[in-house]
Amino acid sequence: GKQFAALLDEDPALMERRQQCAKRLELYKSARDEIDA
Repeated sequence: GKQFAALLDEDPALMERRQQCAKRLELYKSARDEIDA
């Protein structure tokens, strides 16, 4: 598990993809909140 995590941390492209996914998720969440309001 730890070795795999270290590998992921070393991959900048993957980190960027994860950040983009997180951003999209945040946008989706806020948009859904606005719809619910």
